[in-house]
Amino acid sequence: MDRQECLSYAEMQQDCKENMDAKTETLMKIQSALRSIDAMDTRIPEHTRWGLPIEGVEQRFWFEWQRNGGEQIAFDNSQGDVNSALVAYITASFDVKRIWLAPELAEFSEPLAQIPGSLVSIQMEPENPGLFDLGICSCELFLAETGTIAQGWHNQRPRAISLLPPNVIFIAKRTQIVAHLEDALEQLPILSPNGWVWIGGPSRTADIEKVLVKGIHGPKRTAILLL
Repeated sequence: MDRQECLSYAEMQQDCKENMDAKTETLMKIQSALRSIDAMDTRIPEHTRWGLPIEGVEQRFWFEWQRNGGEQIAFDNSQGDVNSALVAYITASFDVKRIWLAPELAEFSEPLAQIPGSLVSIQMEPENPGLFDLGICSCELFLAETGTIAQGWHNQRPRAISLLPPNVIFIAKRTQIVAHLEDALEQLPILSPNGWVWIGGPSRTADIEKVLVKGIHGPKRTAILLL
């Protein structure tokens, strides 16, 4: 081995030693940081609410929902009949021929069948589901903070019923309104452990030339009937 080769070998050894020292130093820093984290109290507070307190939760929900382009079916539990209110709204608002009703709301099938010229299906998997003019289903929660619906999956509600028809009506109870997102996230894993979707009104996009178009990725009109 000549002198040049000896020098190159010695330099390589020195480089390896320096690299090893750098690795050891880095690992020591990481281990020190991890020990510091272990000593910290990283528990999430039990009751964290980022939003301000909401007074009049139902009123706030309707305000946000309608601001998003959603519609309200006027109904007072103390007055009138819910079937009549639903049929009157559909007759006045939509020109529907085919109605897809979720099995969870089968009690509405007879009143809906009275709409002239309408065909009502309560099947989970009907033929040609994309041909329905109106879908009617329920949901898990309403979020007042943003005017949003939280809808999960279960065996009495087709997944596509709130996505395929151009018009969708949600029927649920006033007691299902919660104030904040944190409230919803506490309940949804119990109400719908298999997941859920957020619905903030009609589907809309302005991706193309900044022109707002409704009904591109889902329903063009969405309405809610609260019981």
